[in-house]
Amino acid sequence: YAVYFRNVNNNSIEPLCVRGRPNNFSKLMSGSGQGSGFVISPEGFIVTNRHVANTWMDLYGFPPGAFPGRLIELTGAGTLAYNDNYVVTQDDLKGFIPANMQSLDRAPIDDKSIAGTLFFTDVLFPGTSNPISATVNRVSDKHDVVILKINYSGRLKSTDLNLDDIKQGEEITVMGYPVLSPQEVVEIDSKTMFSANRHYETIAQPSIFNGIISKKVGQNADLEKVFSMGGDTYQLNVSESGAGNSGGPVFDKKGRVIGIYTYRFSAPGMGALSFAVPIKYANELLNVY
Repeated sequence: YAVYFRNVNNNSIEPLCVRGRPNNFSKLMSGSGQGSGFVISPEGFIVTNRHVANTWMDLYGFPPGAFPGRLIELTGAGTLAYNDNYVVTQDDLKGFIPANMQSLDRAPIDDKSIAGTLFFTDVLFPGTSNPISATVNRVSDKHDVVILKINYSGRLKSTDLNLDDIKQGEEITVMGYPVLSPQEVVEIDSKTMFSANRHYETIAQPSIFNGIISKKVGQNADLEKVFSMGGDTYQLNVSESGAGNSGGPVFDKKGRVIGIYTYRFSAPGMGALSFAVPIKYANELLNVY
């Protein structure tokens, strides 16, 4: 059984997380994924989604065997004990985000103690198979945006941005790397003085989707204090794109980036919608003031 802890401050249930190295009785809370991105400056700064590069700030995907679980609670005597009358299910952990945890070592957290570590982040450019390592440069605390910096000594060709007001109904093009798209590989012969190796590498080849801005969400300038649970976004009618496109550019008809593709939402019998974060929120991260 996995073990969970009920936080006494807000009655929430969280994984029982402790400091230290994983052992036979504990597991590392980890994850991996892939997404899209684009160059925003010649110095090697790249835009993508926060949920792509800082996965601990996104909904956590629990591994097999995480449920059902046992619950530890604070007793009336002030001690901790198992509550054998309660079985923790996946419904108890809906919306769980590691960065928002309220407890560590069975004690409340009163500061920013929970932060993840990136073991590695690799960036592939279109038509290439040799990845370039990257690090996180800046993270938005309000929007699904991250700026990466690749370790590259040269100068890159960057995208042009359109920071003007975007109108509903404008034509757009989304570019990204959907997971469902068939992968293309290349055969590589690696020969050196000490080794010879033939292997296959994935070639990065983007997909393109055309559509329009079907709605501007949370951005009604004629009304005060308008907000959306999904944040300020552009709703797109590009429903066939999906996982893997996150972080990809959304272009206007002049080839300028107006947004960052962020997620696709679907429901049985109700179709699907896609959303993008306005590019102004990435541009803000490039400026300290």
